[in-house]
Amino acid sequence: MAIACSITLVIFGFEFIFTQNPLLFQTIKIIGALYLIYLGIRIIRIADSHTDISKSNAAQPSLATCFRQGLWGLFPLMIHIPRIRSLLLDHMTMINRVVGSALCLLGALAFL
Repeated sequence: MAIACSITLVIFGFEFIFTQNPLLFQTIKIIGALYLIYLGIRIIRIADSHTDISKSNAAQPSLATCFRQGLWGLFPLMIHIPRIRSLLLDHMTMINRVVGSALCLLGALAFL
C-alpha cells in the first residue's frame, strides 16, 4: 500500500511540493507515524480481548468467493485449509501482538 501511495504522489507532482515545502512533508510523515502507532495499539488490544472467532455464527464464504475477492494474496484461500486455519486460530493472540508491535515500531522509526 505504501508503494501505491508513493507512486500516486509522484504521478500528481507532490514530490515537487514536498521538496519545496519540507514542513508539509514532515507534518504528513508525523501523521502517518502516529497512525501506525494507533493501529498497532488497537491490534495489541484486540489480541488481549481473547475473542473466539472459531465459534462465530458468521457464514463462511465459499472458496470461489475468497478466490475472486482475494486474488492479490493466498491468505483467503489458505484459511479454508483446516490445518492452517487451526494453526492460525491457535496462535491468533501472538500473531496480533507481533503485528501490533511491528506497526508501533514502524511508526516510531518514522520519527527518526
